[in-house]
Amino acid sequence: MPKLVCVKCRVIMKVKKNGVGFLEYTETGPYKLTASDKWECPKCSFEILAGFAEEGLHSTNGNFDRLIIYHIDNNTLVREATDVNSNSK
Repeated sequence: MPKLVCVKCRVIMKVKKNGVGFLEYTETGPYKLTASDKWECPKCSFEILAGFAEEGLHSTNGNFDRLIIYHIDNNTLVREATDVNSNSK
């Protein structure tokens, strides 16, 4: 397991949630869903995703839409920002 450190607080981050889905996009829409872990700084609550699965689930997979809905329903979906000035989650 990696050791992740919050630079601001200088403390080791803790796993907050396993199995968080990260949804990546292309110009045409969502294309890959990858499982990851959400880590949090116990001091300042800063969060990151790390520990990604080696293989993501591509949009051509028949379960793609069902798994996106599952993550939305369980509040475990993080969407890639498609605009660098965006604050979307």
